[in-house]
Amino acid sequence: QVVFADKPIARLLKGGDWLSPRVELIGAEESPAEERERARDRAELYVKETTAKLLPALSALKQQLNTADLPGVARGLAFRVLESGAAIDLRKDEPPVRLSTEEREALKGWGIRTGRVAAYAPETTKPAQQALIARLFSVFNDADVMIAPTGAGSFPAEEGWSEASLGAQGYLLFGPRAIRADLAERLAWEIDKRRKEAGRNLFEIPAELASIVSCPGEAFVEVLKAHGLVPAENDAETGAVKTWRFKARATPDGRPDRRPRKPQGEGGRPPRGKADFNKGGKRPPRNDGGKPHPAKARAAERAEARKNDPDNPFAALATLLPTEPPPKPKKKKKRKTDKPKSDAAAVPVEDAAVPEADTQATDAATPVETPAPEAAAPVTENAPETPVEGATPGDDKAGG
Repeated sequence: QVVFADKPIARLLKGGDWLSPRVELIGAEESPAEERERARDRAELYVKETTAKLLPALSALKQQLNTADLPGVARGLAFRVLESGAAIDLRKDEPPVRLSTEEREALKGWGIRTGRVAAYAPETTKPAQQALIARLFSVFNDADVMIAPTGAGSFPAEEGWSEASLGAQGYLLFGPRAIRADLAERLAWEIDKRRKEAGRNLFEIPAELASIVSCPGEAFVEVLKAHGLVPAENDAETGAVKTWRFKARATPDGRPDRRPRKPQGEGGRPPRGKADFNKGGKRPPRNDGGKPHPAKARAAERAEARKNDPDNPFAALATLLPTEPPPKPKKKKKRKTDKPKSDAAAVPVEDAAVPEADTQATDAATPVETPAPEAAAPVTENAPETPVEGATPGDDKAGG
């Protein structure tokens, strides 16, 4: 109702949207129609001016959203905040909303803040604004609406509170408690700070952070779980949570966790170049049973077909060519040896027998060792004797 001098003079009716209710006069039915119309217009202007005074950003956004210089994603977020009344929960958006720095600044110019868990209008966090929005939504939805405790940073979300009614007054549901959107963002920032300081997804959260959202200690654990955290380690004696971590595929900024990195080389860097399949650096053999590549096999079949084709002109010419002789066997190279300067050296070792004394003399005079034949040929009676220097008659008998 619209009250003047402590007396109700008009009531609000549903309009085109929750920010634009219609006004109907109460009483004064006997007054002339023109006076009633002027009084109604005056009451409607009062409601419009009061709304624009308490909610200037949302009122301006409602009038100029279609012409506002906002990118597509940012425009969509602004429309959602305007429809909700005060705040929207970004934790359930799938895929997560991605905003650039320019888009965030553009929304900030229109009175909309975006963060890790929420997008909200800061002007709606004050008690007077919250009460006005609650009454306007009650008129628009033609239903009674619960009003948040005055100045509460958080309060127990009792039965009767829905996420839509909480969002209309700037609150988000975190487990058993409703937390004001700006305070929920501050808590999310503090949690992200602790994680970055730890350098890993395992970090401590001091109990003092519960005061940020005006939350008692026994309910703070459930609030943290609603932020996407899970206990990682408990105290053995007291059972209290010592360290926390984020759930799989849930990070402070809403982005999915990265996939595990591949094994890195020395110095923490990934190995460069192609993979070293084995010690020799060669690619492992193909597990195809020794069969040739299909493309190579088809090419070989086509070549063989052309070779055996009787209509092929090259096949007729091939019959006129002489057959190639078989390759000659390679000659075995003989090892060169230094021969002694004597008459006995003129006789080949394989063709003549050399007495034992002569062999010893030859071995002594020859620097290169020459293997003796396995069996010496017998000396014939008619063979001429070859005198050897230093030989004795006993040697001749031994040689015979």
